[in-house]
Amino acid sequence: MKAFAPKSLLILFLIAGTALAADPEQAIPLAEKTNSGAYILQLVMSLAVVLVGIGALAWLLKKLNRMPGNDLAKMHVLAAMSLGARERAVLVQVGDKQMLLGVSPGRVTTLHVFDEPVIDPNQKTPSAAGNHFATILSGLGKGGDRS
Repeated sequence: MKAFAPKSLLILFLIAGTALAADPEQAIPLAEKTNSGAYILQLVMSLAVVLVGIGALAWLLKKLNRMPGNDLAKMHVLAAMSLGARERAVLVQVGDKQMLLGVSPGRVTTLHVFDEPVIDPNQKTPSAAGNHFATILSGLGKGGDRS
């Protein structure tokens, strides 16, 4: 923080020096400058550029969804099913294992770890995967092995 302060003060003095060096006879009074249509158009366009830049940056960060050092490529959500207002059952692929997780606000519980893949992670049709997942989940609820 201390190394940043001298740099910012230098920039501030350079900007102030440039403003003071301007010829006061050529300066446009502030009232005339802010009432002109060109000034207002420039102000609105600058604001639009800043807002579009913020939106583009947010979209890019959401698309990348990665921070340096995080390797999320080996973990995928394969299927999810709502069990109540705020509860879900989620089938997750972690490496070569598939896990059935119970997710509720403030808690994630491992319901079952499958030895063999239940759903092919490369499957292109999500509706077929969801139907297959629902069948497996109902089979577990009817007395399937829960470990």
